[in-house]
Amino acid sequence: MEAGSGEAAPGEHAAAAPGRARQGPLYQRLPRGPHRLDRRAVEQHQRLRIQGAMVQAVAGSGFQEVSVRQVIALAGVSRRSFYEQFASKQDCFLATFDLIARQQLAVARHACSLASGGPDRRMEAVLGSCAESVADDREAAALVLLEALSLGPAGARRMRAAAAAWERLIAGSLTGTALLPTPCGAAPGALLGGLHGIMAARLRDASPPSRGLLAEELCWWALAPKMPSRAAEARRLSAALRAGDRRTAIVAAKDKLERGQPPGNDRDRLLLAALRLAAREPVGLLSAARIADEAALPLEAFFELFADRDECLRLAMADAGEQLLTIAETAAERGPDWPGALAETLPALMRHFAAHPLHARALTVVAAGSGATCRRYAAQLEADLARALGAGFPDRGEAAGRALVGSLWHLVRCHLGDRRIRRLPAAARHLTLLALAPAIGADAAADTLLRAPSCSGRG
Repeated sequence: MEAGSGEAAPGEHAAAAPGRARQGPLYQRLPRGPHRLDRRAVEQHQRLRIQGAMVQAVAGSGFQEVSVRQVIALAGVSRRSFYEQFASKQDCFLATFDLIARQQLAVARHACSLASGGPDRRMEAVLGSCAESVADDREAAALVLLEALSLGPAGARRMRAAAAAWERLIAGSLTGTALLPTPCGAAPGALLGGLHGIMAARLRDASPPSRGLLAEELCWWALAPKMPSRAAEARRLSAALRAGDRRTAIVAAKDKLERGQPPGNDRDRLLLAALRLAAREPVGLLSAARIADEAALPLEAFFELFADRDECLRLAMADAGEQLLTIAETAAERGPDWPGALAETLPALMRHFAAHPLHARALTVVAAGSGATCRRYAAQLEADLARALGAGFPDRGEAAGRALVGSLWHLVRCHLGDRRIRRLPAAARHLTLLALAPAIGADAAADTLLRAPSCSGRG
């Protein structure tokens, strides 16, 4: 086979935008002239180059700003070769996501199989492999942990599928040990979400920690015993967790806006309409006119309140976020009863998400794919929530807050994807236990949980 079949011809990428330097390929082309590679090997070589170029391009620009032209320039292949491999830019991104996710999971499983000792040692090896992937291949890790959500629902679904395999690994390794409660219920998902939250926040940091420090944070969150040492307390805790798992968790106080009652003013009607539309279809299809039609208001009313569609969406998300922050401030109380405050705050946040599914979807799925302004707001909201939720912890408050936000966001996305957001509060007890056990020990965490209103019958 002659080189040049699918390879970029000289000058093919010279038509870059005026004023921008031409990007040369990152990856070595196939040798020119006859070679011994068959067509399948050539195609596989090109596919891997394209996927590597997608990682590099997304790291530099973010998915929304990446173009096919940029990817093929970095990969050193022709446009025809790209479309022979992938249907679109999104298809290429998702295939690259799948490849990285499979590789990361395979490495973790291999590390687990090689570790000697009990479940804690095996899970420590798994977490070490996670820290290594974040520290040594940040661009690939960021594509999986951060950039996938910029695709909106399609990226959230891919993340959910990848997370399910990790949850099975966690449950298979830790169920029946003190490292997961009995019953485990939502604990594997909450534990995984916390790991995700810590790693994602570290990827956003301008000065990331060392591999060893990151592994230490992950182990702190995951490897603390969750079941109390006293048999009687362990039985009481298990009964409380089973009761939580059985709850239907249909929220009694539903948001009046989502029960069909009209909002009180034009601004609220337009903000709600924007969230409803964003939950149903790609944000790129939204317009000021469509939002006004959805709210049954004239277009003039929209432009009296908002400059454009983007401002309306940003303010809708900001209103939703402010309500969450108001609830989370309860957990910022310092002093001897901060565990009790956290045990009340986490269920309150979950009840709020369950009662406001449009807010839940907007903040955890839609925001990252709604343009740079909304994405920055979503990242800032996560940071503010993490500070509030981690404020009371005597140490490692930063890691605890990031883990809690990661757990909340992961559980919300899972419940939204499974169409059971009303059942989200049933996971609150598991999350509360996972949050408190690393900080105050399993016995004190169980005691705090059992005294909380959600367990005692007072709430």
